[in-house]
Amino acid sequence: MRGIHKSLYLLLVILSFAMVGCGSDNAKKKQAPTTITIKPEQIVTNLYFTATVNPIKVTNVVSPVTGIIAEKDFEYGQQIKKGQKLVVVASEALETEFAEALSGYLKAKQDEGTSKRRFTEDSDLYKIGVISRNQFEQSQSEYDNANLTLYNAREKLFDLIRKRKLGIESEVKLLDIHDIKAVSATLGKEFNKQVITSPANGIALFPQGSSASDTDTQVNVGAEVKNAGQVITAIGDFSGIALQIKVNEVNINQIHQGQKVVITGTAFPNISLNGYVDSIDAQAKTSGSSMPEFNVTIKVPELTPEAKKIIKVGMTSKVKISITHKETTTLPINAVIIKDGESYVKMKDPQTGKVKEIPVKTGETFQNKVQILGGLKPGDVVVIGH
Repeated sequence: MRGIHKSLYLLLVILSFAMVGCGSDNAKKKQAPTTITIKPEQIVTNLYFTATVNPIKVTNVVSPVTGIIAEKDFEYGQQIKKGQKLVVVASEALETEFAEALSGYLKAKQDEGTSKRRFTEDSDLYKIGVISRNQFEQSQSEYDNANLTLYNAREKLFDLIRKRKLGIESEVKLLDIHDIKAVSATLGKEFNKQVITSPANGIALFPQGSSASDTDTQVNVGAEVKNAGQVITAIGDFSGIALQIKVNEVNINQIHQGQKVVITGTAFPNISLNGYVDSIDAQAKTSGSSMPEFNVTIKVPELTPEAKKIIKVGMTSKVKISITHKETTTLPINAVIIKDGESYVKMKDPQTGKVKEIPVKTGETFQNKVQILGGLKPGDVVVIGH
């Protein structure tokens, strides 16, 4: 039994020495020097940004009048067609505006008729010498002014009728200021409503700066339109998408219009979109102590049918811009030795084959490589791990 224990002990000792030997061999292999022959290469680096998906074009729909929302025929997020009715605004101002325009037109029409008759009479009297030339010219001037006033009043009224799509042009042309019954019937119609339609195809979006929970800026039946020009909704063209990224002052000069961009996103993992840099702000924006940043707009001009089904407004995306640098000489970072603030590399002498340290001038760092600006030339052999 004692002999068996002794043999086991000797076996463990031998295995221990064998393992130590293998470890030494592995260490030697890891420390074996490698060589790199210097040659220029083109470096491509990637810049990454996050951005929110937006429609490629957004058109605001505004109310031209103040009033109350009487009808609403859309929902936010709904697909909208050009010309589709969105809301109807009931406005007292519209009724007053129409009444004033109609009254102005009828009065101008009456004055023009009176001036025309007077001018016709004065023309005959002037021909037979009953009135002077000055009286005739004054009558002609009054008729010309009445004509101009009628033209302006008619354009104002009919422009209002066309804009509000009232469809009463023929009816109004026949009205006379003395026909009280017909005028009253026209004024008695419901002219206090403004129909607002969509100017484009797209998706109905929340007004800019609002969200689904921000009910103060959304419109519903009964809501007040406080100002002419108030945004009712925005129509987003989702045939393509636009994104805005912020690029700091260090990287902005590497970005240029037309540069290719790749967009991906966690919410659409199997889709990769190809876009381009559309515009770059000329002025930086700063916030607090952060580095100045420039807004850069990215566009994807067309989405595939598959992408349209999956990608939604407001999704987060990752934007990759590849920067292609001019041909340059680079080395792995671990090839450069720093001594007393100076950079050196170990180079193999082409004549003697011996390795010696030489000073080099370094430049920009690219991920795991460093640019060599001076001290080496193509064909030189650098030794790493010697």
